[in-house]
Amino acid sequence: MINYKYLTNFFIISAGIIMAFILNNNSVQKTNSKPIELLDANVKKNNFIIIGNLSAELPIGWVQEVPKSSMRLTQFKLPSNDSQYSDAELSVFNAIGGSTQDNLDRWYKQFDQIDGITSKEKARVRDFSIAGMKITITDLKGTFTGGGMPMSQSVRKENYRLLAAILETTNEKYYFKLIGHENVIDNWAVSFGEFVGNLRQI
Repeated sequence: MINYKYLTNFFIISAGIIMAFILNNNSVQKTNSKPIELLDANVKKNNFIIIGNLSAELPIGWVQEVPKSSMRLTQFKLPSNDSQYSDAELSVFNAIGGSTQDNLDRWYKQFDQIDGITSKEKARVRDFSIAGMKITITDLKGTFTGGGMPMSQSVRKENYRLLAAILETTNEKYYFKLIGHENVIDNWAVSFGEFVGNLRQI
């Protein structure tokens, strides 16, 4: 059976990416603003941060944290507004190897389904071309079973959701992987879409 709320939410995320891109471009044309100052990676200036060779507008409510792993460029906490659910976590990577599909497949294998459909079949995927970058977003719900690293501990977290974006810039790829309970992700889904839509190469 089709989950229409889930489908609608996915298209809202897509619309958020497109709208953020349009508003960003219109703002540049109307204000003739100066280029963002080049800062060290992951340093905040006002509400902008630099992630590798990308600039990003930090959404209200997101908390930038020290990465748990040296493999991560940075990470963010997206707070839960319900004490029974843990905060969601957005991790950002680059230079992790493999094709876009290879990495999507690896993430899908971190989720189990109960309806006989594979996570790959259940996942929703959409491609964009924005500001000279190819962007692939994916959205998946299921039981999260672990972080995907060879020595990581197996877990089983039901009703979890993955929202992720892979950006292909001129020289490299960036991976944005958001995981948390679906009730928490639902609150931040539009914010995630706007964040991705506002990413720019510097």
